[in-house]
Amino acid sequence: MSPYRKIGDRPHFPQSQSLVGRHNRSPTTIRIAYIPIFGVSPLMTNSAEAAAHWAKFIAECPEFVAGEAPLAQFNAGKITRLCECGCNSFNMVLEEGRQTAPIVPPSGRGHAVFLAEFPTKQPPGASLEFIVYADANGDFDGLDVHLNGNTEPIPEKLVVSEAPYHAYGILARRGRPCSRADLSEKQRRPPTSTPAIMKYLTVVFLFVATLAAAPSVHSADRKGSMSHVEERSESGSPIYRHKPRSPEWTAPRHSGKNLEEVEAHVEKYIGKVESVYHEVLSDLVHLDVLIVPATAERPYHVLVTSGVSDEPMNVPEGMQKFRRVELLIALPRDWPLDQESLKNEANYWPVRWLKTIGRLPHEYKTWIGWGHSIPNGDPPEPIANTGFVGAMLTPPYSLPKDFFQFRTKSGDTISFYVLTPLYKEEMDLKLKKGADTLEERFEKRGIGFVLDTKRANVAKAKGWFGK
Repeated sequence: MSPYRKIGDRPHFPQSQSLVGRHNRSPTTIRIAYIPIFGVSPLMTNSAEAAAHWAKFIAECPEFVAGEAPLAQFNAGKITRLCECGCNSFNMVLEEGRQTAPIVPPSGRGHAVFLAEFPTKQPPGASLEFIVYADANGDFDGLDVHLNGNTEPIPEKLVVSEAPYHAYGILARRGRPCSRADLSEKQRRPPTSTPAIMKYLTVVFLFVATLAAAPSVHSADRKGSMSHVEERSESGSPIYRHKPRSPEWTAPRHSGKNLEEVEAHVEKYIGKVESVYHEVLSDLVHLDVLIVPATAERPYHVLVTSGVSDEPMNVPEGMQKFRRVELLIALPRDWPLDQESLKNEANYWPVRWLKTIGRLPHEYKTWIGWGHSIPNGDPPEPIANTGFVGAMLTPPYSLPKDFFQFRTKSGDTISFYVLTPLYKEEMDLKLKKGADTLEERFEKRGIGFVLDTKRANVAKAKGWFGK
């Protein structure tokens, strides 16, 4: 069996997203969650009593190594926020003068420290998730309590059916099982962060002659590495095979750093952002997906990432202007984007690919840009129910030229690239002759900006009727 996993190998339910409008989540933190007591829990609408209920649950969780430290801080503090979106999330601070032991060592920044997810019997087949936070001083900062990735409100009663099938974070007990063998694949939910997925990145250099001069791209560290063995395609482009990183989950240093500016840029050149797929648990970067729905004047949806640019990529020397990127894809007007439809991988895969490729440079300390291609496994296999086996990044030719790049208030430059799915023959052609040749064929065959899963394969000769 190939040591590589294709992107679509994970269960289909997109739990890492929550389709909401302007959620009142803090822009500087991410969320994780857990429930240690099995059976019926008499939950209520979000309140101080509910917060105390969950703080006690966390303290009694066997997977949570901090024990009763968060509960002690909860009892010595005061609640500063009770979320009103239907979840049971809250934030708190220690009261002035109250001294208790921190739950983690001070880090100088707030971050998530623990996650656990449970399947439920009531409601059947659901997933209950918790995220525990610590503030810059290492004190208990709050807790998120979500049902199904915060797509549904917390019901009055919950029946937790099994032990947690996921437990992450620096306060998760190592060595304990995090899954049950008798949990069916249908019941399982993916972790809300994308695990380390081994895949390889094929690079076409449209900006520089060679990438080998950038040793940092080849260096190994805790976030992963690329092979030191240089492999090249027939076109002369380097091919890099990624090794898995360790640890498998790392809290982001920033959350929503460029969200407002990216959103303003998108609305200036494309259209109004009506909703956002908010990420519940983030790995390395907090990666949301902005949704610009179709209109009468623009008969297609545009999905744009926000968060890839929160951290700079390891670009070659002289490429600093391109070290922060965001990705986008245009979908036809009839593409279903409601939460129920996105449980089907046939509808969800464009979102999955935006997020997976967006995390790739941060997972493996590499970079992505114009002409880079990513296959769906090695050897590549079809993506969901399509004939595509990978994707290439291209500039947004169909949008105003000023959309391609903009400068943030902090002085960083962010570039935008379109995710362009490819057939196997197109991937082979790109490897053999380069991205320029493939783009020229797209132009000659009239391949548009909007995704068409039935479009012509430009690497194949036209048939008798010009198809």
